Amino acid sequence: MQRRLHSVRTAAQATGVDQRRLRKMLAAAGIVPEAAQGVADAWEIFEAAEAQTLLDDMTTLVPAKEFTELIGASRSQFDLLVQDGILKPALDAPGVKAVWNPADGRALLDSLLAGAVPLHQAQHGWEHLSKSAQRLKMGPGPIIAAIREGRITRVANHADFEGYAAIYVDHDEVSRILGAVAPAGQSIELFAKSVGLLPPSRLRRLILAGFASATMLRNPRTKADQLYITEEDAEAFHRVFLTSRTMAKELGRSWQSLGAELRAKGVQPFSPDGGDYGQLYLRFDVAAALQ
Repeated sequence: MQRRLHSVRTAAQATGVDQRRLRKMLAAAGIVPEAAQGVADAWEIFEAAEAQTLLDDMTTLVPAKEFTELIGASRSQFDLLVQDGILKPALDAPGVKAVWNPADGRALLDSLLAGAVPLHQAQHGWEHLSKSAQRLKMGPGPIIAAIREGRITRVANHADFEGYAAIYVDHDEVSRILGAVAPAGQSIELFAKSVGLLPPSRLRRLILAGFASATMLRNPRTKADQLYITEEDAEAFHRVFLTSRTMAKELGRSWQSLGAELRAKGVQPFSPDGGDYGQLYLRFDVAAALQ
């Protein structure tokens, strides 16, 4: 059944666009009045058909740059959300940039801002979610998981910002809940995702074979010793190896074109004794072939 009416709130949920941003866009199109002249977003009703073209444009898959703007995040914040598996592309299509669904961003924001208190000034321990994670030397993933699970309850919506930029947490509460579970390095799974070496079992085999380093640390949550990638381990990995992702990032080219050029020049992925480590290359070999 085709929808006949929308409110600003339901349209925001349908498109994935931040509610305040959407209100401004609808007002600019003359569909609803400005927030100061109208009623609350949940009660500001308009004909769905009148705004269909505008809403359809908003629900089209978008490139990463546009997606970050829609959710109110910086590019580095977006990258960390992807690295921690919080955000995932809606389309797996090599060479296509528009793979991000704005509705996924809206769902993330809704899950974090449900029940959030209004905040007008960041005092008394309030920190932006990403800053709180940075202080604890972790990604945003554990904090977001704890909010969704109800273990972290003091979440605020800063009135001066929109979207992800508005999400603040009580750092003291975050430290109390998660501070003890912040290891001094990344798990093998998380580091493997960050460099695009999937599945993570490939990185684990690389470490066990002695080709990459990892550090045995105590997991504060489970009290068991496990391998982590410390900052020193990560630096050692990057000095020796390049993956398709890190190579593309460093050289500013698509991994498809780089892979084709390396194959044409006879450079094969790192595979001592026939081991399968995925699209992993020795930095020396890549530099020699592409110089």
